[in-house]
Amino acid sequence: MDNFTGETNFLTFYITVLITGSVLSLERNILLKSFAGYFPAILGGFAGAILLAIVGGMFFGISPGELVTHYALPIMGGGNGGGAIPLSEIYADITGEGSEVYYSFAIIILTIGNIFAIFIAALLNKLGQAFPKLTGDGKTLIRGAEESDISDKTYTPTLADVASGLLLGLGSYSVGLLFSNVLLPEIFGFPIHELAYMVIFVVILCAFGIVPENVRMGAKRLQTFFTKHLTLLIMVGVGADLDLNELLSAITFSNIVVSLFVIIGAVVGAGLVGYLVGFYPIDTAVTAGLCMANRGGSGDLAVLGAANRMDLIAYAQLSSRLGGAIILVLASVLFSILL
Repeated sequence: MDNFTGETNFLTFYITVLITGSVLSLERNILLKSFAGYFPAILGGFAGAILLAIVGGMFFGISPGELVTHYALPIMGGGNGGGAIPLSEIYADITGEGSEVYYSFAIIILTIGNIFAIFIAALLNKLGQAFPKLTGDGKTLIRGAEESDISDKTYTPTLADVASGLLLGLGSYSVGLLFSNVLLPEIFGFPIHELAYMVIFVVILCAFGIVPENVRMGAKRLQTFFTKHLTLLIMVGVGADLDLNELLSAITFSNIVVSLFVIIGAVVGAGLVGYLVGFYPIDTAVTAGLCMANRGGSGDLAVLGAANRMDLIAYAQLSSRLGGAIILVLASVLFSILL
């Protein structure tokens, strides 16, 4: 299992296929509107996480500064490799202490936050079933935009179309690798993940109408196949990778309560801002909120799987990758002020 999800890296292949199909299945105007309003929703989730972290920490006498730097930032930082590790390096540069001092605590808080994010994603799915007006069809964020999905059209993609969609996805991922490793590996001194570049590239292709409709529908058909038949495979691999010793070391009452408040704050903040910009609040809370508050790529899949919203993977990756980079920029400022 470790080899399959790790060295063989089927996890990245799975995400690549889902990103390509989910982005290309949206019509151009819906795509541009949704991505334009998405980053305010991410910032709304982060603001909500900070606010409720401070509220939760009041019960344990933890200072607001520590609640922001040691609880909200690790959980909302975009995972381990793209969040907790670079956050610990920023901490070391600013304080002069060893990076392991910060990391050893940050990974504990992130672990708890990831567990809560998965459970709350499942609860949000149930809430959407009980109140359908709060959620869409699980494919787009914008209220009333369900009819703009190309999967509703009558054309049936051929195997050649599916193969073309796969080639387009792998080519887009290669472009992401090229930018991430060679052309523009950092922006303002912070590394940008190849999947974030890939999302941007596929969005550009879709926005300019370059990709033929048959290829777009082939990519969508391949994504549907992966979502329907291979998601369980991914869930088992991701679950087997959980370190129980790491989880047990994280269980203290104060850590659990404050982490829960951070996750709830992310959900409320992202959902509220999402509603104000014309999104479905539950779908925005899952992607811009919970997918910021998990352990990166594997956490995104676990959250989306629990919420039954795998078609929103492109937004989830923006949260983990670009959203995580935004948090690193904010962290460098907040660490300097609060520590």
